[in-house]
Amino acid sequence: MPYICCDIQEGLSDDQKERLADAITQITHESIGSPMPYIHVAIREFPKTSFVQSGLRGRDYGKPAIATAAE
Repeated sequence: MPYICCDIQEGLSDDQKERLADAITQITHESIGSPMPYIHVAIREFPKTSFVQSGLRGRDYGKPAIATAAE
């Protein structure tokens, strides 16, 4: 019985979290053949200040950790 914990930065809508859980469930089923009713997904949300990326606290997802020439 897979139990998958997904830690995310707060801010996703309930619909986005539902779609994320559905996609995780589906790929787990396809990958290891576990029956769908036995796959559990827990989504835990944290404030962005709880995340550190490349030594920088509170960065928004999608931004590079190192500045590029385009910035």
